[in-house]
Amino acid sequence: MIKRAILKDATFIYKLAKENLETTFPLETIKDYIKAKQTYHLFVCQKDEKIGFIILWESDFNGQIIDLVVKEKYRGLGYGKALLTYAVNFFEEIQVKQVSLEVNSTNQKALKLYLNNGFEIKRLIKNYYQTGDGLLLVRRLEK
Repeated sequence: MIKRAILKDATFIYKLAKENLETTFPLETIKDYIKAKQTYHLFVCQKDEKIGFIILWESDFNGQIIDLVVKEKYRGLGYGKALLTYAVNFFEEIQVKQVSLEVNSTNQKALKLYLNNGFEIKRLIKNYYQTGDGLLLVRRLEK
């Protein structure tokens, strides 16, 4: 089940991001984004426990996937794809015309997920991450 994040989810999002990403938003910023519900949209995926999250940004008919993280023990079970599909559907509902994201060029699992779900590589971003180059991916939603 995927649901909009509430304030009680902020600590989970912060900790999972801190454990899995090179950089993350401070806890207070995550709380502000959950409260605002305007340009930032946070969702969590739950089974019997919280297992992942996605942070989306939207402005002027453009959307961006900021972070998508699933707990390691649940990876490869379809939860990342479920969060990604949810995000694309959410963006379509609010009439976003394209969605973009950046991914580490060495993160082959994430790259495969995005490419298999309609995203295309637009460009290489040299030294975008501490551990390597980034790739800008885009998916058009206009029909």
